[in-house]
Amino acid sequence: MLNRNTTIDNPQLVKHMQNYGSYLVRHWLFAKETSQERDENREQSQAFDIEHVQTGRRTRVSTLNEAQKWIEAVTLGSDAMSNQPN
Repeated sequence: MLNRNTTIDNPQLVKHMQNYGSYLVRHWLFAKETSQERDENREQSQAFDIEHVQTGRRTRVSTLNEAQKWIEAVTLGSDAMSNQPN
């Protein structure tokens, strides 16, 4: 476990840790009832609301894969994935 007093002697690890970002992720799971039997036949959709804490940039995506891509792009400083800067 790393903390602020940890010394890192591995240059490869330090190289990979140079890009850091803090994110608030909210996961919404919506149920769409497709029949009267609510507990049996249920379709689900989801949304991820993500906020970059340092800049306030935000987006909403529908898959975890899209969320990961947006987080990586923002952390690396790319504007390619900035969907909705609210």
